[in-house]
Amino acid sequence: MNIGLVVTLLPWGLLADRFGERSTIALGLGGAGGVLVAAGFARSYAWLVALLALAGAFGGCVQSASGRAVMSWFTPEERGLALGIRQTAVPLGGAIAAVVLPALAAGPGLRSAFVALAIGSWLGAAVGLALLRDAPAAELEGELADPLREPPVEPWNVTLLPLT
Repeated sequence: MNIGLVVTLLPWGLLADRFGERSTIALGLGGAGGVLVAAGFARSYAWLVALLALAGAFGGCVQSASGRAVMSWFTPEERGLALGIRQTAVPLGGAIAAVVLPALAAGPGLRSAFVALAIGSWLGAAVGLALLRDAPAAELEGELADPLREPPVEPWNVTLLPLT
Protein backbone atom coordinates (compact mmCIF):
# COMPACT_ATOMS: atom_id res chain seq x y z
CA MET A 1 0.00 0.00 0.00
CA ASN A 2 2.87 2.37 0.72
CA ILE A 3 4.16 2.03 -2.84
CA GLY A 4 0.92 3.46 -4.20
CA LEU A 5 0.81 6.06 -1.45
CA VAL A 6 4.29 7.45 -2.06
CA VAL A 7 3.89 7.93 -5.80
CA THR A 8 0.57 9.76 -5.48
CA LEU A 9 1.09 12.23 -2.62
CA LEU A 10 2.16 15.08 -4.91
CA PRO A 11 -0.62 14.52 -7.47
CA TRP A 12 -3.23 14.40 -4.67
CA GLY A 13 -1.81 17.64 -3.28
CA LEU A 14 -2.12 19.28 -6.69
CA LEU A 15 -5.71 18.04 -6.99
CA ALA A 16 -6.53 19.37 -3.52
CA ASP A 17 -5.10 22.76 -4.51
CA ARG A 18 -7.15 22.81 -7.70
CA PHE A 19 -10.44 21.24 -6.60
CA GLY A 20 -10.44 21.51 -2.80
CA GLU A 21 -10.04 19.18 0.14
CA ARG A 22 -13.63 18.01 0.24
CA SER A 23 -13.89 16.55 -3.26
CA THR A 24 -10.31 15.25 -3.21
CA ILE A 25 -10.88 13.24 -0.04
CA ALA A 26 -14.27 11.98 -1.22
CA LEU A 27 -12.85 10.87 -4.58
CA GLY A 28 -9.80 9.21 -3.08
CA LEU A 29 -11.51 7.37 -0.25
CA GLY A 30 -14.41 6.37 -2.49
CA GLY A 31 -11.95 4.90 -4.97
CA ALA A 32 -9.96 3.19 -2.21
CA GLY A 33 -13.14 1.51 -0.99
CA GLY A 34 -13.92 0.15 -4.44
CA VAL A 35 -10.40 -1.17 -4.91
CA LEU A 36 -10.41 -2.78 -1.45
CA VAL A 37 -13.58 -4.71 -2.32
CA ALA A 38 -11.88 -5.84 -5.53
CA ALA A 39 -8.84 -6.93 -3.47
CA GLY A 40 -11.12 -9.20 -1.48
CA PHE A 41 -11.93 -11.02 -4.71
CA ALA A 42 -8.37 -11.12 -6.10
CA ARG A 43 -7.66 -14.40 -7.89
CA SER A 44 -3.90 -14.35 -7.42
CA TYR A 45 -1.22 -12.94 -5.19
CA ALA A 46 -0.02 -10.65 -8.01
CA TRP A 47 -3.51 -9.16 -8.38
CA LEU A 48 -3.79 -8.73 -4.63
CA VAL A 49 -0.49 -6.83 -4.48
CA ALA A 50 -1.47 -4.65 -7.45
CA LEU A 51 -4.89 -3.86 -5.96
CA LEU A 52 -3.40 -3.04 -2.55
CA ALA A 53 -0.90 -0.68 -4.22
CA LEU A 54 -3.82 0.95 -6.04
CA ALA A 55 -5.76 1.22 -2.77
CA GLY A 56 -2.75 2.94 -1.24
CA ALA A 57 -2.61 5.29 -4.21
CA PHE A 58 -6.24 6.27 -3.70
CA GLY A 59 -5.75 6.54 0.06
CA GLY A 60 -2.94 9.05 -0.42
CA CYS A 61 -5.59 11.70 -0.86
CA VAL A 62 -6.02 11.93 2.90
CA GLN A 63 -2.45 12.92 3.70
CA SER A 64 -2.33 15.66 1.07
CA ALA A 65 -5.82 17.10 1.37
CA SER A 66 -6.16 16.91 5.15
CA GLY A 67 -2.80 18.60 5.61
CA ARG A 68 -4.00 21.41 3.36
CA ALA A 69 -7.21 21.63 5.38
CA VAL A 70 -5.30 21.98 8.65
CA MET A 71 -3.12 24.71 7.17
CA SER A 72 -6.16 26.68 6.01
CA TRP A 73 -8.47 26.14 8.98
CA PHE A 74 -6.08 26.84 11.84
CA THR A 75 -3.90 29.77 12.78
CA PRO A 76 -0.13 29.25 13.03
CA GLU A 77 -0.46 29.03 16.81
CA GLU A 78 -3.00 26.18 16.55
CA ARG A 79 -1.48 24.14 13.73
CA GLY A 80 0.90 22.04 15.82
CA LEU A 81 -1.88 20.63 17.96
CA ALA A 82 -4.20 20.24 14.96
CA LEU A 83 -1.55 18.34 12.99
CA GLY A 84 -0.80 16.21 16.05
CA ILE A 85 -4.45 15.24 16.36
CA ARG A 86 -4.59 14.55 12.61
CA GLN A 87 -1.53 12.32 12.81
CA THR A 88 -3.02 10.41 15.76
CA ALA A 89 -5.46 8.87 13.29
CA VAL A 90 -2.71 6.72 11.76
CA PRO A 91 -1.72 4.69 14.84
CA LEU A 92 -5.29 4.74 16.16
CA GLY A 93 -6.60 3.31 12.90
CA GLY A 94 -3.82 0.74 12.91
CA ALA A 95 -4.70 -0.32 16.44
CA ILE A 96 -8.38 -0.70 15.57
CA ALA A 97 -7.50 -2.65 12.42
CA ALA A 98 -5.14 -4.92 14.41
CA VAL A 99 -8.05 -5.94 16.64
CA VAL A 100 -10.92 -6.10 14.14
CA LEU A 101 -9.39 -7.42 10.91
CA PRO A 102 -7.87 -10.67 12.24
CA ALA A 103 -11.19 -11.51 13.90
CA LEU A 104 -13.02 -10.91 10.62
CA ALA A 105 -10.48 -12.93 8.64
CA ALA A 106 -10.63 -15.84 11.11
CA GLY A 107 -14.42 -15.75 11.39
CA PRO A 108 -16.37 -14.80 8.29
CA GLY A 109 -13.24 -14.84 6.12
CA LEU A 110 -10.58 -12.69 4.51
CA ARG A 111 -13.05 -11.18 2.06
CA SER A 112 -15.02 -9.78 5.02
CA ALA A 113 -11.89 -8.03 6.27
CA PHE A 114 -11.44 -6.30 2.91
CA VAL A 115 -15.11 -5.32 2.81
CA ALA A 116 -14.77 -3.85 6.32
CA LEU A 117 -11.80 -1.78 5.13
CA ALA A 118 -13.86 -0.63 2.15
CA ILE A 119 -16.76 0.37 4.39
CA GLY A 120 -14.34 2.36 6.55
CA SER A 121 -13.04 4.15 3.45
CA TRP A 122 -16.55 4.92 2.24
CA LEU A 123 -17.52 6.21 5.68
CA GLY A 124 -14.46 8.47 5.60
CA ALA A 125 -15.50 9.73 2.16
CA ALA A 126 -19.02 10.45 3.43
CA VAL A 127 -17.73 12.26 6.52
CA GLY A 128 -15.39 14.30 4.32
CA LEU A 129 -18.25 15.30 2.05
CA ALA A 130 -20.47 16.18 4.98
CA LEU A 131 -18.05 18.01 7.25
CA LEU A 132 -15.16 19.44 5.24
CA ARG A 133 -15.28 22.88 3.77
CA ASP A 134 -12.91 23.99 1.07
CA ALA A 135 -10.87 27.02 2.02
CA PRO A 136 -10.38 29.57 -0.72
CA ALA A 137 -6.74 30.23 -1.51
CA ALA A 138 -7.23 33.77 -0.19
CA GLU A 139 -7.68 32.31 3.31
CA LEU A 140 -4.25 30.73 3.22
CA GLU A 141 -1.34 32.80 4.40
CA GLY A 142 0.85 34.29 1.68
CA GLU A 143 3.72 31.84 2.08
CA LEU A 144 1.35 28.86 1.97
CA ALA A 145 -0.91 29.91 -0.88
CA ASP A 146 1.31 28.71 -3.73
CA PRO A 147 4.41 26.92 -2.46
CA LEU A 148 5.42 25.53 -5.87
CA ARG A 149 5.96 29.05 -7.19
CA GLU A 150 8.13 30.21 -4.28
CA PRO A 151 11.88 30.56 -4.87
CA PRO A 152 13.97 27.84 -3.29
CA VAL A 153 14.40 28.14 0.44
CA GLU A 154 17.89 29.05 1.61
CA PRO A 155 19.60 26.10 3.31
CA TRP A 156 19.26 26.22 7.04
CA ASN A 157 22.33 27.30 8.92
CA VAL A 158 23.24 24.07 10.67
CA THR A 159 26.22 23.72 12.99
CA LEU A 160 27.69 20.24 12.82
CA LEU A 161 29.06 18.79 16.02
CA PRO A 162 32.34 16.83 15.87
CA LEU A 163 31.93 13.07 16.18
CA THR A 164 34.72 12.61 18.73
